[in-house]
Amino acid sequence: MEEHEHEDAMGTFFNFFDMGIGGGSLLLGLVATVYSYREIYIAAIFMYLLFVLLYILYIFLKRKTA
Repeated sequence: MEEHEHEDAMGTFFNFFDMGIGGGSLLLGLVATVYSYREIYIAAIFMYLLFVLLYILYIFLKRKTA
């Protein structure tokens, strides 16, 4: 990986990271107006677990094809 590709990758990562933090806060803030904080934390846990499972599936499929 060349230097400029590394810089592009890091810039893209941090942009999406910031959008995820801002978007997630906005989305869960809207949910908070309807539900309690308990439900928000439960929803966040399930979202986290979903993405962990998707990542594990991605790694498993990537190793299988390699």
